Amino acid sequence: MTPEQERWAFAGKLIEIHGDDVMGYIARRVADLSRTQDELGVRFWIDITDKVRQLAGPSTEVPVQ
Repeated sequence: MTPEQERWAFAGKLIEIHGDDVMGYIARRVADLSRTQDELGVRFWIDITDKVRQLAGPSTEVPVQ
């Protein structure tokens, strides 16, 4: 499995685990990483956010931090 495939699988698992709160969960991770100035971590979660949106459909919103 490639790293890109792993990210897609991770995004799918997040939806499965967190359901309707998946975007809230992601927003909390991004906020935590932003506070510690972990730019690489933030970029990772932004990529996961894009994948979750694609998997979940257009009605999925993420709060802007």
